[in-house]
Amino acid sequence: MDIGMIGYGRMGKIIGEIVQQRGHTLSTIIDPKSSDANFPELCAEALADIFIDFTHPDAILSTIERACDLKKNIVVGTTGWNDHYDEVKKMVEKSGIGFLWASNFSPAVQMFFRVARRAAEISNTFPECDIAAWEGHHRHKADAPSGTALTLGKILLEEKKSKTELLLDRPQGKIEEHQLHLATIRVGEFPGTHAVLFDFPDETLEIKCTSRNRSGFVLGAVIAAEWLAGKKGFYDFSEVFDEMISSRAR
Repeated sequence: MDIGMIGYGRMGKIIGEIVQQRGHTLSTIIDPKSSDANFPELCAEALADIFIDFTHPDAILSTIERACDLKKNIVVGTTGWNDHYDEVKKMVEKSGIGFLWASNFSPAVQMFFRVARRAAEISNTFPECDIAAWEGHHRHKADAPSGTALTLGKILLEEKKSKTELLLDRPQGKIEEHQLHLATIRVGEFPGTHAVLFDFPDETLEIKCTSRNRSGFVLGAVIAAEWLAGKKGFYDFSEVFDEMISSRAR
């Protein structure tokens, strides 16, 4: 395929390498600051079978809107737009493009989501089991909490019957029983880490996923682009991952 890259920072450059390693062509680079870019923003002249976006939360909504207007399929790895989810979905469905997003394309994180979901479901058997979550990243990360953490929080709320609210801020006094605290840490070059705590009166189970580098994340994004080729509609990477699991189980 001819693949276009929107955003050519550290992540974009790694994706470009994986794209070519998998036999595709990096046909277009879109970035207002990179000297390697063909265009400063997505436009009609930017040609590719599909585009992959890893830019900034401040830019992603306008990029998605342009992709819809120009009828260009796009894979979105940029996070920080969760508050506009319904708006984006309606926009994509109205335009008729193919759109695939993920808060995290890493296979390990996708496994982590499924393990955390099952553990949260099991924890309902034990009323004394309380749960919380935390995430940590390097100090350069633009959004907090991470998109991955918000996805994790959503999963836990769906499964843990005693929790109905995600608490993202510092608790103001005693935390309420219905609140699920999700803490955020930003420091130095700390590797991307997400964890869930299942706390019993006498013991604690921690389920944790730590990303040492961007390679797994990047490969998943390119696999997502390969999967989306020729498709129309609004998709989540979890659908791709479930399909991968099913096919390999056979």
